[in-house]
Amino acid sequence: GAFLDTPTFPGFVMDVNASVGGTFSRQVYLGPQGDTIPSDIVAGQAIEWQTGTGNARALLTGKLAPLAFSQYRLEWQDRPYGPGEEFRVSAGLQDRFTESVNARATAATSLAQDTALVRRINQALGTDSVAGLTLEALAFPFEVTNVTESRDVQIAIVQHRTTVLLGQGADTQRVSVPAGKWTPGDRLVFLEVVNDTLRPTWHAVIGCTSTLRITCDATATAGYAAVVENGVTQDVIYFRPLVAGADFTATVAAERVDAVARKDDLKTIKVVPNPYVVFSEFERSASARVIKFTHVPDEGRLRIYTISGQFVQEIRWSEGDLNGTGDLEWNLRTRENTELAYGLYIWVLDSPAGTARGKFVVIR
Repeated sequence: GAFLDTPTFPGFVMDVNASVGGTFSRQVYLGPQGDTIPSDIVAGQAIEWQTGTGNARALLTGKLAPLAFSQYRLEWQDRPYGPGEEFRVSAGLQDRFTESVNARATAATSLAQDTALVRRINQALGTDSVAGLTLEALAFPFEVTNVTESRDVQIAIVQHRTTVLLGQGADTQRVSVPAGKWTPGDRLVFLEVVNDTLRPTWHAVIGCTSTLRITCDATATAGYAAVVENGVTQDVIYFRPLVAGADFTATVAAERVDAVARKDDLKTIKVVPNPYVVFSEFERSASARVIKFTHVPDEGRLRIYTISGQFVQEIRWSEGDLNGTGDLEWNLRTRENTELAYGLYIWVLDSPAGTARGKFVVIR
């Protein structure tokens, strides 16, 4: 109490909830340009860090245990099953699947067989130890780092599937996984150098939700959209347990007086026309396809995605680009300068006032 009356009191009080230490917080997907992929794209579609019982467990014990609960970053260089996703269950599926997985970019390779390492992993796994464990060097389309501790992460595979079931209902087919390739659903162990020793830190599974099977049903009919691809970053964040001597740093910035009002203004942003129909009355000519984002802030960044999470276009503007109307025009051209296809799209607007998002449809 007395500290609050001293000259060193900074003028604010920080509350810390210690009860959540060591529990899962969230996972966030960032696009190639560093923007957050909207949650409504990710939900039910993305390959995820599986947090269910037995799928994710910290392996460090004793005084080292808190060091496992960190922010882990998966940097993807390709889709989980390669460029051939999304597959169709039909004749020749095995060949198409094999070609796609073999063409997949390799970002990292799991650790190969080592007797001492196998013993160390099984000791860390305890009741989850694997009898007759043999480590294989398999190729991954992502690499992992421990952001909190600034540590590189190596991976060992303790359970690898050699086949994958694709398709839904009666229309399914089991395909063989090409040799030397990781696939979603494999059981992994993360290993990091802690106190100069390579130690198992996490038992983890990267896969899909139960509705898509842990191995991910990467077919066009399953509603599957991996979300991750080359340039996408997946951050997995755990609450850090409190330990004696922990330091906290707070950066305090005064909020602008009009900030609340400006945030409310974002709610008035609309896309017109919506749905957009080819040769709408808003077009100046048949060759000038245009939609407008109305009541946008004086400056900001607008990003467009397909409903499956594919990045389409980015627009940055300042007040002079709005022609005094407060409306931002877009000519429906993609970043490859092709015409926008028909379908449902998601827009995300970032500005000094905050972030807004919404949807629009392009139809015939």
